[in-house]
Amino acid sequence: MRVLVTGAAGFLGRRLVRRLGDRHEVTSVILPRDAGAAGVPLSAVAADLSDEACLEALPGRVHVVCHLAAELAPGTPEAPDEHAVWQRNVRAAYHLARYCASQGVKKVIYTSSGSLYARPPRRLPVSEDAELDPRGCYAASKLIGEALLASHLLPTQTVRLILRCSSIYGPGQRGDSVLPLQVRRTLRGEAPVVFGSGMRSQDFVFVEDVCWVIERAIEHDFVRPLTILNVGSGRETSMLELARTVLRAFGDGRVHEPVFGPPDRQEGERFVLDITRAQELLGYSPADLAACLATHKSEFLAVSQPS
Repeated sequence: MRVLVTGAAGFLGRRLVRRLGDRHEVTSVILPRDAGAAGVPLSAVAADLSDEACLEALPGRVHVVCHLAAELAPGTPEAPDEHAVWQRNVRAAYHLARYCASQGVKKVIYTSSGSLYARPPRRLPVSEDAELDPRGCYAASKLIGEALLASHLLPTQTVRLILRCSSIYGPGQRGDSVLPLQVRRTLRGEAPVVFGSGMRSQDFVFVEDVCWVIERAIEHDFVRPLTILNVGSGRETSMLELARTVLRAFGDGRVHEPVFGPPDRQEGERFVLDITRAQELLGYSPADLAACLATHKSEFLAVSQPS
C-alpha cells in the first residue's frame, strides 16, 4: 500500500516511517529545514505544507495519508510566535485536505491531541464525546484541523480517522518534556523535582503504541467515514508517581525520593483518556509506563545526557 507520512522527521514520524517500511511503500514528507537530519530518509520529500505551492512536490497515486506534521510551540524561524504556530498548522491541514481530495486518497489518518479536551474534565476517564475546550494556539489549531478533515473538503468516500493522543513519551522525545527532564536529573544523581503536591496527573503513552495504532488503522476496514479515537495508556499517572518510577528505573541508589519544588499552577488537575473505543475497534493494548522504561532503558540512556 502506498502511504504518505507528513512530519516524518519528528519524534513520532521517524519511528512510524521505520515501522511501516517493511510492509508498505512509504513517502516521507519533511520540512526543508529537516533535510539531512539524522534518521531522516534521503528520499524524503522536502515540502512546507503551509505553502500551497509545495503540494506540487507530493506524489500521486497515494492510498493513505498519515498527517503527523505540526508546529508544537513557537521558537522556530518559521513559527516565531503562537499566532504563527496556529496559522501554519491550520494552513497545512487545509492544503493537505485539498491534496487528498484531488488525488482520490482513500484514507486520511490525523494525529490530533488530548489537549483539546476541557480541563479539568467533568469525569474520568475522558471519552471521545467529552467537552472540548482547547488551551493555546497549538491545541486550537488541532481542533480546526479535525474540522477541516471532517468537512466537505474531502469526498464522502474518503475514510477519515482522528487520533487524539495523550502525552507521548519515548527515547528521543523533546528534552523539555517532563519525563526526559526527570531522567536527566536522576542520571546526574540528583532527586527529581515535583511541583506542588505532585498529585497532578497525566496519561503517558509510549511512542511505539501510537505507531501500532496508526499501522493497525492503515490496514483496518472502518465502517464509518469518520472515526475519532483516543490514544493513550488508559492509566492515570501522578507527577509524584512519575518521578518515583523514573528513580526506580534510572537511579543508582544515591537518591531514594523526589524533592518537592514550587507550587504547581495546575495543582490537583487530573487527566486520563478512555481508550475503550480503540481497544474494541483495533484490539489496542498499550504498555505500562514502568515496564516500558525498564524494557527500553538502554535506548533512553543512549539519548539522555546527564549534563
